[in-house]
Amino acid sequence: MKHTRQWISIISVVLLVIMMTACDQAARSVEPESNEAYINPTASPLLTSSVVTWNGHYYMATFDDNPTWFQARDAAANMTYNGWAGHLATFTTKDEQEAVIGLLGGGWYINALWLGGYQDVNDPNYTEPYGGWKWITGEQWLGVAQNSPPLPRADAGFNNTYFNYSSEEHLITWWNSGGINDYYHSPASNLGDANGGPARGFIVEYEAPPVIQVLIDIHPGSTTNPVNPYSMGDTPVAILSTSVADGDAFDFDATTVDPSTVEFGPSGATIAHTGGHIEDVDSDGDMDLMLHFSTQATGIACGHTAAILRGQTYGSDDIEGVDVLVTVGCP
Repeated sequence: MKHTRQWISIISVVLLVIMMTACDQAARSVEPESNEAYINPTASPLLTSSVVTWNGHYYMATFDDNPTWFQARDAAANMTYNGWAGHLATFTTKDEQEAVIGLLGGGWYINALWLGGYQDVNDPNYTEPYGGWKWITGEQWLGVAQNSPPLPRADAGFNNTYFNYSSEEHLITWWNSGGINDYYHSPASNLGDANGGPARGFIVEYEAPPVIQVLIDIHPGSTTNPVNPYSMGDTPVAILSTSVADGDAFDFDATTVDPSTVEFGPSGATIAHTGGHIEDVDSDGDMDLMLHFSTQATGIACGHTAAILRGQTYGSDDIEGVDVLVTVGCP
């Protein structure tokens, strides 16, 4: 019995050591112990963060096993969100940089992720290390502050920058500071490499397409557009086709609008009659889309002076139009 207890004690100690070693290794795989670039050993195949939004744009951190900048660029371009194409993230202001990095987790979590900036050595303004930088989207490059001062110069787009070597011509997030760095497009896989080690992935950005502004006409043929909020009938609204050739400000074909997506008024009333009617409402030779909405369902109330219509084209482009009105029949 005595020997049995001794063996049980020895086995318990061995198991405890194994468990402590496993926990220590697991902890080391979560957060680096230094400011070196860190690669997640579980990052291949691709792992992604949740999508975060800021200022109408959407962002996601994507983790991979040391992709080149060009591989990251192509991978981001093949990703979609809500049907919107992605691209490597472009931080065009310091506010965007700080907000997005913070929303994605900040610090080591977003360290060494490719961004959509590159240095054009053929640009007339090319100098090392700060000249000739561009965004892949063509957006304005605001400049960087030299060698990570506490605050960037007034025209700088970024905080905590680490630009240096002439061969490092692509942009990556850096260290635990939420900063950015110029980096060689094909990083070394060695974590202890003097130039910083491997890339951990990239940040992809999705941009919702702009809303198309259209012309609408409440109660076509009327100059005042009267709406009685107490009416049990319908309110007619026309979406008008426009043509620059006819003197309009923009081209738009109202027949491309999907009537089933259209909502009108504060309550977002849907159409009262299936399909709408294609006709030349304003007698300008272009076909327009006439729709009808239950007045009660629109949410228009006494005192309202305008109403908004929203919808989509058959190609899933968002549209929006507004027209003035006068409420009648009110106490």
